[in-house]
Amino acid sequence: MSAGRHRTSSSSIRADLLDLSRRLRQERLYVQHERGQLQELNERVRLSSERLAHAAWVARQQRENLDGLVLGRGDEEATPATCFQRANLLEQTDFQDAYKHLNYHEIVYSEFLRALRENPKLLGFCLTEGDRLGLPQMGEVVCTVFSGIYGSCLMREDEELVLKLLHSLMRLQLTAAANPRKLLRQGNCSFSRLYKVGPGGGDGGGGLD
Repeated sequence: MSAGRHRTSSSSIRADLLDLSRRLRQERLYVQHERGQLQELNERVRLSSERLAHAAWVARQQRENLDGLVLGRGDEEATPATCFQRANLLEQTDFQDAYKHLNYHEIVYSEFLRALRENPKLLGFCLTEGDRLGLPQMGEVVCTVFSGIYGSCLMREDEELVLKLLHSLMRLQLTAAANPRKLLRQGNCSFSRLYKVGPGGGDGGGGLD
């Protein structure tokens, strides 16, 4: 009797262990499947984000190109033929991975740009100093900051950082100006340029009044 109960108990334990093993194997397969699904979803989100960022960059450049044609700005290169050619070239832009050109230096550049992005006060000082020195192509610099460092404000966090940068520029440039209204009308300071392309900025090409 005792031996029979022992065999029954052993069989029950063996069955339980086999059932547990089967369940664990099913759970492992389920976890592997879900992990694969998440990895695939993450890759799709990454690719979609890249395409969106690229499209936003091209759209921003096309807007600048159109403004140059419509407003003239006294630029000899802003002829219809030149702007049309530039528009075609922008549509054919080939975006390449930074690592292909920077190799391991990409990490250093990425960390630098991340630190700059997260410090609007420092970036505001840099742009203000560039304006003070009369550095050429400050307009292109501001557009690069907006579309490159802040990704054309596609993400809410980037929009909040750009607003902080605008606040920093306003404090550095407008409050220190003898005639803020004149500075805004001229539209050639970094505050005016960023306000124009940034969140809530005017679609028109004129300076702020």
